[in-house]
Amino acid sequence: MLGKTVPVVAMTLMAMSTIPCMAGGIGRNDKPARILGETGASQARLVGIWSGKLDLGPSGVLRIVVRVNQSPNGNLSASLKSPDQSPMPIALDSIRLTQDKVLFVSSALDATYTGTLTGTKIDGTFTQHGQARPLALTKTDRDESADAATTVLTAKQAAVYAGTWRGALQAGGQTLHLVLHIARVSPGRYAASLDSTDQGAYGLVSTFTVNGGAFDLQVPSVRGGYHGVLSANHRTLKGTWSQGGASLPLSLHKG
Repeated sequence: MLGKTVPVVAMTLMAMSTIPCMAGGIGRNDKPARILGETGASQARLVGIWSGKLDLGPSGVLRIVVRVNQSPNGNLSASLKSPDQSPMPIALDSIRLTQDKVLFVSSALDATYTGTLTGTKIDGTFTQHGQARPLALTKTDRDESADAATTVLTAKQAAVYAGTWRGALQAGGQTLHLVLHIARVSPGRYAASLDSTDQGAYGLVSTFTVNGGAFDLQVPSVRGGYHGVLSANHRTLKGTWSQGGASLPLSLHKG
């Protein structure tokens, strides 16, 4: 929330504290998870991509994606990621399937997920550092978050917008330095991330759109956004940062 009592992007740190290790990108997706409970054909019910949204209240909403793979020898491996914080998955240590009861465990996150499997949905609870929040996971055909966080730019647009943009936000009597990164991730596709360096928050996954000289940025994990207009020399975006129902002026300069 913006204003005098809560600094801008303070919600960023609140959101990141829920799943702190994701921003660091630790873990791999090929580490075999320890399989507990049922084995054989029954465990195949967990294989696939499961997605849901973790509601953090005023701090925002984080998308959660769990991927469970099965090797030819029957071993399962699983990972969890929060694409609003980082595209990097974190390996799960163990998976338990007992009848319809599901348990995922991640020691790296100090987190567990328990739920009840019904067809292609798991209704359960995500618990981290002793704090429990409801989380429903639904089985999907593909990880849509992989493309959702990227924007297609023409070569001309990329020449203008791709790169590093810096600005300073005056909020609550303090100056917060923000750094926006727009980088090419595949031919024609670009991804954005935001740093709030004074708060130690880095790599907040963002989505953006461009329409001529108008630039719009959304940061889902903090429920914040930015609208700016490009200067004639293509080196400055002048606009407004909005969060929690309040708005503050913010100019971003390329370089």
